[in-house]
Amino acid sequence: MATIYPRNQAAPRALADAVPARRVITVEHVLFVVLGVLAVLVHLYALGSRSLHHDETLHAQFSWRIYTGEGYKHDPLLHGPFLYYISAAMMFLFGDTDTT
Repeated sequence: MATIYPRNQAAPRALADAVPARRVITVEHVLFVVLGVLAVLVHLYALGSRSLHHDETLHAQFSWRIYTGEGYKHDPLLHGPFLYYISAAMMFLFGDTDTT
């Protein structure tokens, strides 16, 4: 049954209508952001001067074939085509270098 409230008394607010609490940025939040930025910088530092790993050479070769118009031939031992098409798109946008 529905409850009827007198005109001078407001109905209680539902939880969904409650005002959200203010978000406070803590030192912990700042440290997580700094740690994330530091991780990205460390991973990208001198990226072009490093040699490619075996898997990276396969990814680069298949992506380069797509980039140059040779197409994609599926090999069940390797990844699906999405990885190679995305990498070929990166080669198109940024050039075909070891860094890309």
